[in-house]
Amino acid sequence: MDNTSKFPSNKIKRLLKAYPEDLSKKYLESREILVTKLPEEILIQWENIGLEIAQLSSRSWEPSLLYFSSSIKVQQYLPSGQFLGWCMSSLNLSKESNKIAENFLNASPQTMVRLRPRYIEDWVSRVTKLHKGTWKSTNLTCKLFEYTPIILETLSFDQFCKFSDFMELLSNRSYDLANEIIDSSIEIFNSNFQDIDELIHLSVLITENEWRDIKPTYEIIKNQFIKLPNAHTRITFDMTRRLHGLSGLKISEFLQLLIRTLSLTNKNDNDQILQMIQQVVNNVPIATLDFLNNIPRLLDTLDIDQLDQWKSQGIRLAIDQDTNTSPASQFFKLQSKESQDLIDKISSSVELSRIKDLMKLYCTALSGEDVLVAGSKNITEKNIGWGESDLATSDGKTIYLPDVIKRYNKKEDNFNFYKVLASHQQALTEYGSYKYDYNLDPINPRSKAIFKALLDQINESDEEHATRIAKILRGSFPFKHDPKLADDIFSIVEEYRVDQLILKKYPGLRKFYKKVQLEELNNRKNKEEPNNERREV
Repeated sequence: MDNTSKFPSNKIKRLLKAYPEDLSKKYLESREILVTKLPEEILIQWENIGLEIAQLSSRSWEPSLLYFSSSIKVQQYLPSGQFLGWCMSSLNLSKESNKIAENFLNASPQTMVRLRPRYIEDWVSRVTKLHKGTWKSTNLTCKLFEYTPIILETLSFDQFCKFSDFMELLSNRSYDLANEIIDSSIEIFNSNFQDIDELIHLSVLITENEWRDIKPTYEIIKNQFIKLPNAHTRITFDMTRRLHGLSGLKISEFLQLLIRTLSLTNKNDNDQILQMIQQVVNNVPIATLDFLNNIPRLLDTLDIDQLDQWKSQGIRLAIDQDTNTSPASQFFKLQSKESQDLIDKISSSVELSRIKDLMKLYCTALSGEDVLVAGSKNITEKNIGWGESDLATSDGKTIYLPDVIKRYNKKEDNFNFYKVLASHQQALTEYGSYKYDYNLDPINPRSKAIFKALLDQINESDEEHATRIAKILRGSFPFKHDPKLADDIFSIVEEYRVDQLILKKYPGLRKFYKKVQLEELNNRKNKEEPNNERREV
């Protein structure tokens, strides 16, 4: 304050008339209030600082106007000494940049609600470190001043300082990116996110080593990660610290894969799955992404405890090999014989990929013709049959079977279930479900007319499989108003006919076949029509 002129108030009032009228008006309004609240010496310094700010440049009256208007609210929260310090910060920032000073003054009243007086100087110092004299650094500094009240709603001042230091570090890489991350951070902070210190620490690590990964990391955290339970986020941050710096691994890739894995698995198993991932991170970090990638697939074959057993063997392999990570890496990639053999040993499920050739031989032997076998996941793309993507069906040339069966606790029973499905689908071809006797001639005249019309349509169709029959039926009287009824009638009659022929011809399959039929019957009894609607026939 030594270099600031000390004019009396009447002269200050006269000098301020050189500026827009609003400035003089606001000065007088504020002085009238502060004269009763400030010591005379502090009041004199306050009004002289406001005048000096206005005299800095042709547009400096604008921050001076904000200075006078915000002073009343700011003074309510500060002792006289700290208030004077705030006044000097206003002057110093105005000398540096009108725009920065305006954002500081606009933010000050709400900031003082949450900031202890002794931290004001540190607050100003931390934020202004972002300013390097360029317009981009000016914009970033202004934004951090502007958002300070919002940030301090959820962060302590110590956390704010760490965040500000992180912003300075990131701005040295890219001011544009730093601006984006401030916006994303506000969204994260406002979500009641608990692990702020861990987030800032991780952010600094990424910025120091792989700064371009900071944006995708924040996108994942903002949109998905903050929805995880607090216990899960803490475990995850612990894993990121251990994985950071691992060659070829990006934290954003790990987080995205982790969230995807948890979303594809049973929520009740997520705690145990996270513990298993953490054990892999701690012991075989190089295999982490491979393990994450394969967890959903492994859980198609293994239960959660079997997965834990399989994972433990992979870790033991890594420990035994010490510095040679290749065997463990191949194990978790499912590319080693030991990995596949262990899955087959501990699992009761059966994968089609491991018995596909055997099932092809089985179906060919039953039919006497060359039959193709494929996974039923393909039927959605091909629009084949009546089954869903996890059921068995056929197009008359290829039998589509589920990719994995873990219906029973015994591997033998799951294999027998494959045989039942394959036998039924093969029998549809063997017993003519895809072939029609053109010599059939219904006796009833009306039935004969309908049959002839349907036969003409079927012959004109380019479809190569039995679905064409269902399509024709759906558009025919009396089914055009209830096409599902046409599908159901066709399926019931044809499936029953084929089942009876199978039971008669293959006595060795009869016991397990009937077991499956009974199970399916019981399942149907437990299923009700949606909304309990009854079908009118």
